[in-house]
Amino acid sequence: MRSNVALLLFIGVIALHCLCVTRAEEQFPASIWDDPRVQENFKLIEPPAYAGKVRGGSAVTSGRFSDVVGIAETDSDTASCTGTLIAPGVVLTAKHCICHGVNAAILVGDSDKTARRYPVARQAPKPDDCGQSITSLDLDIGLLFVTQPLPNVGVRALAPPDMIDKAQTYLIVGFGDYDTADGRFDQGAKHEVVMARSTNDCGGRMPGYSVTDADYYGCKPGAEIVVAAPGSGRDSCPGDSGGPLLIGPQFISSPKIPEEELRLAGITSRPVKGAAEPVCGGGGIYVRITEEVIDWIKQQTKQ
Repeated sequence: MRSNVALLLFIGVIALHCLCVTRAEEQFPASIWDDPRVQENFKLIEPPAYAGKVRGGSAVTSGRFSDVVGIAETDSDTASCTGTLIAPGVVLTAKHCICHGVNAAILVGDSDKTARRYPVARQAPKPDDCGQSITSLDLDIGLLFVTQPLPNVGVRALAPPDMIDKAQTYLIVGFGDYDTADGRFDQGAKHEVVMARSTNDCGGRMPGYSVTDADYYGCKPGAEIVVAAPGSGRDSCPGDSGGPLLIGPQFISSPKIPEEELRLAGITSRPVKGAAEPVCGGGGIYVRITEEVIDWIKQQTKQ
């Protein structure tokens, strides 16, 4: 009798253990590659769009994306971050770039080695405000202002909310790390790469799991976008911070789309929480262009 009870208890413990493991696995997928949304949207990316390495991308055609600029520190001509011209003399970038000293000049051109350098006249947030929240969620956004004319440089239109809501793939442009022909990493030449959307607003749950996007990825609900390119090694990297996340017509993006049809949907911010490749390659978080972001930009440009 006792042995039967013990056996039943043992079976019960095993069953409970299996149930707990199952629930744990359900709540915590192994990586961003297990996100069914990423897997499905990745199928929409044509192979030429991710052949070649922002990491894993292709060098832009000379003169393409003139509005995407490098950002340099004082006494440096290296593009340590990226930004986008959204109005004459106004560059949208990441707050963490500005507040870590990458705020002295913008670099206009295909590469920081051949770029024209323009000094920054004003920044937002100001240095004294870097430790404070500049928006309700302390979003990773910032502005740099230049007073000199920028010849032959366009400005990027912002994507409307409904366009972002329906986006399936995005195009990233930046001056960050990329693969060279001999297998090394280099930085400072403008590259582009297409990525698949996980969530356009960090407001849901991963399909098939109970974990929220916010808890799993570390993004901010209603304010950030998560994208990735499963198993391809493609991603934004150091140096791409502050650069644009672009969306094309029909809610997809491709290097084949004329650049004037691409709209600014987000700003490169940081890797996803717990990324298997913490620097780049494991998916990224991008500040979404929301009404709050647009209102903040308007406030700063009036000063």
